[in-house]
Amino acid sequence: MPKEFFFIIGDGLIMKATRVFSSSSAKKKNPETKGTVILCTIEKGKVVVGEKIEMKISSGHGLTDKVARIEVNKKPLHFGVSGQKVGICLAETSAETIEAFLN
Repeated sequence: MPKEFFFIIGDGLIMKATRVFSSSSAKKKNPETKGTVILCTIEKGKVVVGEKIEMKISSGHGLTDKVARIEVNKKPLHFGVSGQKVGICLAETSAETIEAFLN
């Protein structure tokens, strides 16, 4: 997996992700999730809990998922905005699927 990569996510949202991983604690906090967390900096736009996002690396096809949870320093947020470093927990996509998508 690249050390740092960008997700271009519809409606002007751009996030620079540094890590993707599975987390059993994320699954415990929200049993509806796969427990996949993306650590990232929001470069542009806003991401909101509950919204569907499409993750793209370039103009090619993407992965679509729902934002189940957003955290900053283990504190939940309803949304994240440009400039924030956040952890985004996804509802359906596994870390392995994202890693395969990146390679």
